[in-house]
Amino acid sequence: MEKKFFEVFRTLEVSDDDRESFEETIVTKLVSSSRHDKLHIYLRSDCIISKERIYAIEEEIRKQYFKGEPVFVKIIESFSLGDAYLPEKLIKQYKSSIIREAAAINPAWTDLLMHADFEFPESGDSIVLVLEDRFLARDMAEDILDYLDHAINSRFGTSYSITAAFKEKEERKSVIHSQNAIMEKIRRISESEEHTEQVSEDKKIDDDKLVMYENASEEEPVFNIYGNGPVAIPPKEE
Repeated sequence: MEKKFFEVFRTLEVSDDDRESFEETIVTKLVSSSRHDKLHIYLRSDCIISKERIYAIEEEIRKQYFKGEPVFVKIIESFSLGDAYLPEKLIKQYKSSIIREAAAINPAWTDLLMHADFEFPESGDSIVLVLEDRFLARDMAEDILDYLDHAINSRFGTSYSITAAFKEKEERKSVIHSQNAIMEKIRRISESEEHTEQVSEDKKIDDDKLVMYENASEEEPVFNIYGNGPVAIPPKEE
């Protein structure tokens, strides 16, 4: 028998935002393993609930209802959004949840999806995942597509064709910044070394002048060998 979420979990204490998100959701089925160490909650909602919020509610159920017991709680959500949601709108609202869940399944997918694009052909019934063209992306593309088929088609009741394409890898801003920082440090070190060499050369000349002065007769004029002022020593490299 189907019941509203808080009719099933009457005493569950959650934040106001979580309560609002789950207020109208429907629990369609509860399944417990024979050893009672797993609880699957089948949930239906008429609006998108983020994966982050789903994970938070799973944790609260585990802590409040199975305190101290090794019970795995899993919400298996499905969404009934009607025909108003085209693929582009769906992905726009759910992409962060896709990346969050993908990170839990396989952390190696996270970077691939974060730098991927989604394209939506005019037919309106297909989604193209555009990954950066690198070995890892080509190696994992099929598994990622299988996951997306579940996360989108199974969860939202759609039948979109989901395929992969590849784009030229873009140089990361952080990498460029790091390279520039390295080049700047090399330049500073090089300038420092040139300056040190010049200081050493100046010191050699000054030493020669000191010898000349020490050997000079009383009639010879005294001159200021440090007439140009002290030499500035470049700061120590951090």
